[in-house]
Amino acid sequence: MKSYKHCLFIILGLFILGGSGCTQNHMGEQVIEGNNNENDTIPNKEKASSHMSKDLGGSEGIATAELDIYSSIIDQYIDAINHDFYKEILAGESNEWELIGADVNLNLLSCLGGSEQYKVYYALEDVDKNGIPELFIGGADGDSIPINYDMFTSDKTRAINPYSGYEFGHRTNLYLYSNGIFEVDWTNSGINHGMEFYKISSNGYSIELVESVSINGTADGTTKYYHDAEGNTEISEEEFESILQSFRGTRKAELFWVEIIP
Repeated sequence: MKSYKHCLFIILGLFILGGSGCTQNHMGEQVIEGNNNENDTIPNKEKASSHMSKDLGGSEGIATAELDIYSSIIDQYIDAINHDFYKEILAGESNEWELIGADVNLNLLSCLGGSEQYKVYYALEDVDKNGIPELFIGGADGDSIPINYDMFTSDKTRAINPYSGYEFGHRTNLYLYSNGIFEVDWTNSGINHGMEFYKISSNGYSIELVESVSINGTADGTTKYYHDAEGNTEISEEEFESILQSFRGTRKAELFWVEIIP
């Protein structure tokens, strides 16, 4: 469960910066495409897993029991919707943080509570082609394309968040490419910015770092480029751009997003 101090820090940061994470990712582009249908909604908790199965179009090798693992995460968002996105807790009028589901993204929850036009979605995609889909949680303002707030894998017994150390949707964002590579784009400040590229491990539920680069500005106005996230191995701007292009040259993945409705 997320601690009170951790929750408060995230929410205060969103309000101070005007909730900028709610409208677009900081790369300034819509990166995940999909098709939404007004009939593609979860009618209630009990039907969540069967609804997921339908969305996959009867894909072979995907058992209902495996999809049931993800339904508990969907239920947590349904509970948030039914409880008006826990606005009193986020506003500091209540300290009952334990009511918020452990898998609910607080950046997304803040956006949902801040605008009636903001919606929460899920998508299922077998990224590593092992017969078990990964679950994506997205959010979007109005009819815009959802951005990723979380991704979950499964070891066939439980849902796993391989990016548990990240809180996506504000200063750190997650993107998926069509070749199964994930990009984590983060910023610690206006002068420290990094990109890490991952793939799903052979076990199907953890992730492996493939490549990382970062940028660090200095007090004298110069910019330094590094072949790691820590800023240990300096490289040229040309090398930095070449590494980025080797990953970003691949088209973005297209996910089928389904709005979560109680």
